[in-house]
Amino acid sequence: MIQRMDIKRAFQIFDLNARSSPAVIKQRYYDLAAVWHPDLHAANSRLQKLASEKMKEINLAYEIIRLYLENQMIIACHFCGADNRKRVDLNIDYATCSTCGKQLKKPLPRKKRIPCGNHRCAGTVGSNGRCNYCGKTIEEGRISTPLSANTQNENNTKWFIFQKSSKKLESGKIIIIGFVAFIFILFILYAYNDKILKKIDPMITNPESDIDRGSEQIITLNHTARKSLISKATSQSIIKHDSYYSALFKNHEVKKEDIIKLQQILKTLGYEIEKPDGFISKKTILCFKQYCIDFGYAPEENFPDCFFKNSFFHNQIALAHKDWLDIYLTHDLENWIQVQSADYRKQIYELALDKPNTVIQLVRRYKFEKYKPLLKLLPETGIIKKNFSASNGYLKIKTKAESNNYYIKLSNLQNNQEILSAFIRSGSTLSVHVPFGVYELKYAAGHNWYGTDFLFGTSGSYAKLPTLIIFTEKDNPIGGFTIELIPSQYGKLNTEIISEYDF
Repeated sequence: MIQRMDIKRAFQIFDLNARSSPAVIKQRYYDLAAVWHPDLHAANSRLQKLASEKMKEINLAYEIIRLYLENQMIIACHFCGADNRKRVDLNIDYATCSTCGKQLKKPLPRKKRIPCGNHRCAGTVGSNGRCNYCGKTIEEGRISTPLSANTQNENNTKWFIFQKSSKKLESGKIIIIGFVAFIFILFILYAYNDKILKKIDPMITNPESDIDRGSEQIITLNHTARKSLISKATSQSIIKHDSYYSALFKNHEVKKEDIIKLQQILKTLGYEIEKPDGFISKKTILCFKQYCIDFGYAPEENFPDCFFKNSFFHNQIALAHKDWLDIYLTHDLENWIQVQSADYRKQIYELALDKPNTVIQLVRRYKFEKYKPLLKLLPETGIIKKNFSASNGYLKIKTKAESNNYYIKLSNLQNNQEILSAFIRSGSTLSVHVPFGVYELKYAAGHNWYGTDFLFGTSGSYAKLPTLIIFTEKDNPIGGFTIELIPSQYGKLNTEIISEYDF
């Protein structure tokens, strides 16, 4: 059980202090994850449970440190030069340096020097109103100065002011002329660019074409209008008061099991619901309201069925990627696609991006190239995740001694759910019991392992069995099925090569 944690405890877990840089903290997180990740201890259930609790503590500490750094600013000490991390809402005038202990103050503005009234005196008037050299005030200095000298001093002062204002006027003219020239050049470039685009892109010259105008149009290098990347709402829903959403549940008499399902979906998407309990609390109302704002969702008459239909796509992706909400609400994924090569962008636009499984693989590739994860130890041959209790059929998968390892997925075609995922080391055999049914088997093959989030990275290959695996008690009382995975055209079992987005 994870106890309540403060920032001091979080830094103790990472064996760092508040002066550590974000890069050092992030690297320490990767180092700890490489040691305590539960997948590394799959062979020992006791160690895996211990590692799971330790990894939860590490993740919580990393989140607390990240929020702490977001609310801090770096202030350099004017005395010793040390960097001090202080809160953004802190008054700097009352802050002290953590190194030398001196007060951190903003540099005071320099006071203007007021010359003595006597032009022959080189002193300046101090705070007491008297010259620090001759001891006279400005008026006394002027009285002791001959009239001709005062007149000459005033003329010199007027000439200096006139000369200074003339320079300001000339510099102002130069700035205005430069600004006008800059606007003129921008206008010419815009006209030229618009003319070129109209020649090469029919979508611009014919805005009433059959191309979907609801989604943002991005022009690729081969000048083909892109497919809508991810189904996003074209307009935000109208933000209503909290009482509207609480009345929505009351008026539709939503059942407790539907409320639990709704809470589970919101929790999966990343909203801060503590525990799905089937009660309409203030927290549930606020999270549901935020979902409507984020996804542009407006409840309909068949609520909550319309919500389950609206959230199905995003819920499936969030089950594989916990940070899907942040990715969806930003343009990071779209920006990443735009910097890819023209052929790869065209390949992405041709994908079935309205299917959750395709987007899951696309986000996996995007995150792999963005975060560049570290290599991990190969798991032992065995089940990684399963979604069934009773099992009757017997499945054996053999592999040859070669350079590739395998990550398999077994999906039930009746409900289109993944019931089993497992890792098979090169040259080993996996034996499992599965329920009766009709299944489809897909696998990823590769050498370097990056964990279940990234599999074998960009160098992995993907395939599936062209024939279905059928376990029936009538046709086969024993329920046995043996497969030999041989990624070669001369193998005993033919396989169908698929893309990573179809895996």
